[in-house]
Amino acid sequence: MNQRIDERDWSALTLGERIRQIEVEGYLLLPDLLNADHLARLKAETDELETTPVDYSVHQRGRSNLQFVGGVLTDLVAHPPTIAFLRELLGEEIILSHYGYARSEPGHPGISLHTDGQPFGSQIFGYEGSVPVMVRVLYYLDDLTPDISPFRVIPHSHLSMH
Repeated sequence: MNQRIDERDWSALTLGERIRQIEVEGYLLLPDLLNADHLARLKAETDELETTPVDYSVHQRGRSNLQFVGGVLTDLVAHPPTIAFLRELLGEEIILSHYGYARSEPGHPGISLHTDGQPFGSQIFGYEGSVPVMVRVLYYLDDLTPDISPFRVIPHSHLSMH
């Protein structure tokens, strides 16, 4: 399989280019949203979380409803740089539908091909999976490389702004 690595400087994209990227390609990377101190505090809190394994791998654990945990994890919901971008993209009416934590450990097989939501009106995942527009925000607390938890996206597979 020929895998292309996108080497562009994501931090150099203008606001218009960022919006176009997510509208047309279905994904966007916003590097350096979290500084080193913020990352350290998030890692300290996630180290203390009670998690449960997922059904498809003992090498991934998670926790739902982090908005109720408190501390820096709860504060991340309203992280100013992220909210500023979401307001530019979506307007003032932003709704949180789900806030979870996932930790992948060595041996995790990777996530299978999927989309983050279903076409509007679908009943597969209930109201949370069927909305006219959805943007999933992921914060990675550790760097991803081609050898360690590579971030793979098939362009257009996560479109929801149509």
